[in-house]
Amino acid sequence: MKLYIMRHGRAEDREAWEGDDAERPLTDEGVLRTLAAARGLASLGLQLDAILSSPLARARGTAELIGPAFGLPVQLEPTLAPGATLAHVAALLAAHADAKALLLVGHEPDFSTIVAELITGGKGAAVEMRKGGCARIDLPGRALRHAASAPAKLAGTGTLVWLLTPAQLGMIGASGGERAAESEPVLPATESPADAL
Repeated sequence: MKLYIMRHGRAEDREAWEGDDAERPLTDEGVLRTLAAARGLASLGLQLDAILSSPLARARGTAELIGPAFGLPVQLEPTLAPGATLAHVAALLAAHADAKALLLVGHEPDFSTIVAELITGGKGAAVEMRKGGCARIDLPGRALRHAASAPAKLAGTGTLVWLLTPAQLGMIGASGGERAAESEPVLPATESPADAL
């Protein structure tokens, strides 16, 4: 399975927001960057089966801006709210066992921790998910078979294919009309993959 993990876009400042934190929305800039990221993800040729999102406004808003690029509705998943764990993700993977590709939209620091656990078992990996950034992790079918009953068995089974910032996704989306190979972001001719990432 191809698992895409995306942190919500830039939201209103927590200290300045006067309402319920769960209803804190994306800023205007957050909306624009998320739309650019959606174009970038679409340019990479993703074939998503479902988009699952935290119900908090900033994550839901991000997912709802991504959904039209793939012709998919957003499914709200309370377990992706702040406090999400590998066990929560494992249960979602088990519930979508027939899917070949899922996009999860949620929060920090949960998603950095989950990415690190999936790729290394949580040992020795420091992952930073920027607001609006997205990671692709490939998970083997054998690891998914027992995801619901033994979520710890998912730890260390994933392969990190890429981790892109929102700016990089925006550049990919703006790089022209040609679709890129999913695992190889479009780079200017003078840049190597190491320079771009």
